[in-house]
Amino acid sequence: MAKSTETRLTLMRAAEELFAERSVAAVSLREVTAAAGQRNVSAVVYHFGSKLELLECVLERHSDPMQRMFLDRLQQMENDPTVTLRSLVEMLVAPLGAKLDDPDGGRRYLALC
Repeated sequence: MAKSTETRLTLMRAAEELFAERSVAAVSLREVTAAAGQRNVSAVVYHFGSKLELLECVLERHSDPMQRMFLDRLQQMENDPTVTLRSLVEMLVAPLGAKLDDPDGGRRYLALC
């Protein structure tokens, strides 16, 4: 993994933890930078541009894979005459439930949502 990609991920993980614990509004970019072990206080701005863009990246990190799974499953179900309401609800809920066991910030993602 490239150094820049590693730094972005480290910043996202730190932000995710702080945002989930205290709320997005209560956390400063300086706190995110410190929690990520970065010495450059402008690291978040350099890598993301703003707190809003950082938050969007944190959410996308989790939601993009879930959305891909959802769309794949939806395509499979599209022409299946045996699809039930229960299977549709499971298709929507199962990826969120799986986040409970995701050790890479799954529960924090759910708290942010």
